[in-house]
Amino acid sequence: MESIYVREIIEATEGQLFTAGLELDIDRFKAKGVSTDSRTILPGEIFIALMGERFDGHKFVAQALKKGASVALVSSEWANRHANEEALPRPLIAVPDTLKALQELAGCYRRKFSVTLIGITGTNGKTTTKDMVAEVLSAGFRTMKTEGNFNNHIGVPLTLFRLSSKDHMAVVEMGMSGPGEIRRSAEIALPQHGLITNIGPAHLQQLKSLEAITKAKFELLEMLPQEGRAFLNADDERLMAQKVIPPSQVVTFGMKQGADYRVTETGVDQELQQHFQVEGLGEFQIPTLGQHNVSNALAAIAVGMELDMPVSSVREALCRFSPSPMRMERIKLGEIIILNDAYNANPASMRAAIQVLVGLKSGGRKIAVLGDMLELGHQAPHAHLELGQFVAASSIDRLIAVGKLAESIAQGALQEGFDSQMIDLCLDAGQAARRLKGILQPGDVVLLKASRAMSLEEILPPLCSPSSKG
Repeated sequence: MESIYVREIIEATEGQLFTAGLELDIDRFKAKGVSTDSRTILPGEIFIALMGERFDGHKFVAQALKKGASVALVSSEWANRHANEEALPRPLIAVPDTLKALQELAGCYRRKFSVTLIGITGTNGKTTTKDMVAEVLSAGFRTMKTEGNFNNHIGVPLTLFRLSSKDHMAVVEMGMSGPGEIRRSAEIALPQHGLITNIGPAHLQQLKSLEAITKAKFELLEMLPQEGRAFLNADDERLMAQKVIPPSQVVTFGMKQGADYRVTETGVDQELQQHFQVEGLGEFQIPTLGQHNVSNALAAIAVGMELDMPVSSVREALCRFSPSPMRMERIKLGEIIILNDAYNANPASMRAAIQVLVGLKSGGRKIAVLGDMLELGHQAPHAHLELGQFVAASSIDRLIAVGKLAESIAQGALQEGFDSQMIDLCLDAGQAARRLKGILQPGDVVLLKASRAMSLEEILPPLCSPSSKG
């Protein structure tokens, strides 16, 4: 982050300054970073005391100031009670709502820069697509991107504080758990262009229906400027039915005939590299598997080409791409291959991952270790039943179902004729690891897939231990 003066902070947040008895020139006194975590705050940064259902950052204001925070942004109520305490040797800026102040300050900071910003959302593939787009753009421009999954109402503002005057491009992931979140993120980030990977059932516990999810995702399109472009997946009927912005602003990608950027052929080589042909542009290669990742890469190609990058640079960038951990991550344990796709899951991403498992050529068995898909609300039992049915219809040799909804997965598989002797039910990742260790054979390919809270990656350490090899 580049330095920001106290006057700018006060003006952006409409805050009240408490100087703690210090003489302070607000036009010269500045901060050089933003933090919401007193454990990692660095000297000179602003500490913002956020509040939530289970935490209150105000408990750590004194600690943050003691570690060298230049100023603390606090609630007005807290400031009125504590502003004169001796343990507070630095200025305070009091605001009615610290979260809103964080967002307003981030918006003010973002407007300092003329960077071209691409906002990315979608039900599946947001993070991988964001990373691919950033990899492509970095081949021609200095590019800032969202780190990890800092994609919510707190993460987007914190991401924007990483902008600098040296950046030409920014790729910002925008997630949501309810209506209005993407609109608020876009109000702060001011994207020139937007990209939606797809729309599917997720967050149903909060949004209740696919129609509500679609409307929430379209908030990104509503916030684009007239000269902005919307990159949309041509294979998604809901995206193709959008009426938010005119066709002249839309750039499509997919396998569907007529897409602006269209994949015509795909394949996997012996090194487990995914190859695909793009109409008019030739062959591309990515070091990750799955038709869904081809779609993600195609989105990145569309962005790169529309921003006038040479096709050779785009091609080379995708070859260099390295997927984030737990996103179709390939791990070899001797002659056994683990597909660690355990970062998160919903019905559509489950099917995509299973298709990758089934599509791999190997001499061994295909084993699916599948855990609960969360945040599906009242549709959860039926969604897991359908998942089991999909497993049975695929060429899966063994199913290990994990979690509270494991029985629904198993029931669905049994309904479609899956061999009951090839199904294991486990309560958690630890039990699944023990079961898996007992049945693995050379040549097996194993898929790990579940929602984040299931922590299926915890299956890996026991498998990697010396006792599990040979």
